[in-house]
Amino acid sequence: MAHIRLNTHPSQGGQPAPPVVWGARDPAVRGPVVGTVGLTSRRNVIGVHSGSYGIYRALAIAAQELKADHRPDLTNTSPAERIGPFESWFDPKKIVSLDPWGHLVSEVFADKLAAGWDIRPTIAITKAHVNMPEIMEAMAAGRPVVTTSIVNQGLGAQPGRDLLIADDAATITSQIVGLLHDQALCERIGAAGREFVSQRFSWDVVAERMREVERQTTRPGLPPARE
Repeated sequence: MAHIRLNTHPSQGGQPAPPVVWGARDPAVRGPVVGTVGLTSRRNVIGVHSGSYGIYRALAIAAQELKADHRPDLTNTSPAERIGPFESWFDPKKIVSLDPWGHLVSEVFADKLAAGWDIRPTIAITKAHVNMPEIMEAMAAGRPVVTTSIVNQGLGAQPGRDLLIADDAATITSQIVGLLHDQALCERIGAAGREFVSQRFSWDVVAERMREVERQTTRPGLPPARE
């Protein structure tokens, strides 16, 4: 047997798939990454869009809640942040799995989309914050916390008062050692952290925020939500 044929990469009927020139600087030269199955002659990668969430698409189609040939509208789907390009993206020996144009398909492959190609984003760039419940649990218990500035973006705590910030191994070590040798600092950071969490993330505070959002977004004439 010369090769193994994968069910996720069916026969092209003798027609070669569009080539992907990995590492090309020009997206027109690199070509789109096509993982959709609507027209298998254009499919040039193995796998499924949405990864493990692809099962939900299959269930929606089986339940006749989604058309099998549905195509998403990519209008106004620009990334929240522009990243790169970086030199490593254009070296096929360095870049392995990141699609440099995966978040810009509606822009760089607009001509192919207009011609009927079903090209979809392969990566998403958002402005989400890292939220670690363990951090808030420790602060709520009055324990002094050392964390990174990235994690604190999702908390909004004041460094040096509510917690300590360290973004590299040496600083993390220094901060922890300092806490171990300074009981007063431990108590001060722990107490401030507990007060911060109580004021920002207690059940009562979060519930009031949700009620405020409801008040601002509920349209006139609709019945109020149940308590």
